[in-house]
Amino acid sequence: MKHWLLVLFILLVQETVTLNGLLVKAHEGEYSLWLIAIFFIIFTILDIVIGHFLGKFVKRKFNKGNVRSFAKKWANRLRDYIGKHGSNIYLLFLGYFSFPYLNSFITSWLDIPFWDSFWYLFFGNILFYITSLLLVLGITSIVPDPLMAFVAVILITIGFTMALRAWKARKI
Repeated sequence: MKHWLLVLFILLVQETVTLNGLLVKAHEGEYSLWLIAIFFIIFTILDIVIGHFLGKFVKRKFNKGNVRSFAKKWANRLRDYIGKHGSNIYLLFLGYFSFPYLNSFITSWLDIPFWDSFWYLFFGNILFYITSLLLVLGITSIVPDPLMAFVAVILITIGFTMALRAWKARKI
């Protein structure tokens, strides 16, 4: 039971390294890949919905003074950036590279319609899951030792994340 609570927490948070580690464990047979996929989809939907309505609530409740000026500054920056790159593509990439609850919180402050942000964030997050699963399946087919496959997936994920952040820092 404790293991499944940890699995559900990992799927709720959807952090890249722990999710890939969980997928390695599922591929080894400790957990059902189908059950993990179903829970991932359910938690993605919940994260998006809760993040959006929490963002609307916080915007309504705390949209005064310093919070308002800070949020307005960042919302304008994001709106300008999105305007240059196309909102739908940006939302899809945002769904792929970041957490669904945080993304929907942000889109609620940008006044993007809920269903627009929901579908693009959802599909971006599903693409992230498929990419993670393909990474795990690819590594485990090359590296027969489960422990080494686990370490390889974790190192590749960390390396990819660091490279992406370095590239992003160079661009902005």
